[in-house]
Amino acid sequence: MRTIPFDILVQDVDRPTNFPSGSCPNYTAQANQTAPALVAGTDYLATSDGYYCMGDMRLMGTVTLPNGVYVIDGGDLTVGSQANVTCAHCTFILTNRNNGTSGIQIGNVDINGGAQLNLGPPTSGTYDNILFYQDRRASSSSSATNNINGNSASVMSGAFYFPTRTLDINGTSNLTFNCGQFVARTVNFSGNGSITNTCTGGYGDETITGQHVRLVA
Repeated sequence: MRTIPFDILVQDVDRPTNFPSGSCPNYTAQANQTAPALVAGTDYLATSDGYYCMGDMRLMGTVTLPNGVYVIDGGDLTVGSQANVTCAHCTFILTNRNNGTSGIQIGNVDINGGAQLNLGPPTSGTYDNILFYQDRRASSSSSATNNINGNSASVMSGAFYFPTRTLDINGTSNLTFNCGQFVARTVNFSGNGSITNTCTGGYGDETITGQHVRLVA
């Protein structure tokens, strides 16, 4: 088993810094439709690292995304309640091209209940095993919350990295995670259904370890 120490995630995996010139376009996959293949220059701009750069990313219909790293520049990732989203090996990065350290607009992930998701992370490269990555410069405002829902057919794998903000995971629809690893300022689990997290298959040979809090008499 290969162990990934927690401090590697914190210190050695950083946000992208190579942005294309010009604003990255907003992308919307329309509700009740099957989205066509992504078009460079219209749906996204390519970075020099070969990443897909977008502003807001709104997935409302049936979408099959090509494998890769999706850099969301100052916007949100929103998945609608009727969406059906598939990507075998993707990382979604919430960041901002601005190099400042305060007052930077960094978006959130908002996945609505009812959405069907089949999402897995890359198995190599800079963002190996990371499904969601939120820039560490994101403010820790109490109103800035990442929401993960989905229907009973949803399966998500890999690490959910939101180090400065809250992550709310709602199990009303019986969510399933495959080797889900959660790093956030606060993680809240709620709902009347179940949340299953098993570790079988392609991501089971990697774990995130870190400091543990213990009560000492």
